[in-house]
Amino acid sequence: GPLMSIVDVCLSFISTLFLMVLFLAFLLLTRVGADPKVAGFGGEARVLAQRYLRIKVMISASVGGLIWFTLAQLEVDLAFLFAFLTFILNYIPHIGYTISVLAPLPLVFLDPEKTWTGLVACAIWTVLIHQVFSNIVE
Repeated sequence: GPLMSIVDVCLSFISTLFLMVLFLAFLLLTRVGADPKVAGFGGEARVLAQRYLRIKVMISASVGGLIWFTLAQLEVDLAFLFAFLTFILNYIPHIGYTISVLAPLPLVFLDPEKTWTGLVACAIWTVLIHQVFSNIVE
């Protein structure tokens, strides 16, 4: 029934995520020969991919850390979860950015202790952090 289809989708997502993280770890940890020109185009491509992934990991970690700090200052519940989600979703262009900005908003909206000011501040700060890193740093 519907429960089995939900479980199937969740398991598929988890296995794909696991494979993606395993592939990312492999690319980041393997070493190429000292001179990429000796290894040919494949060696040069691997060096460039490793460099890109290292930069992307550092930027994603920075964005996730700033999102965590901001949400913690705004006293949003599950701030660390949203920061980790931001770290993961930062690898998906455009859609990941949007999901990570919108994800904490329903929780802030439904929290009886939060005001409209808190909701607007949460939206503005997360968008601002993402914009700075997307358009200036990257």
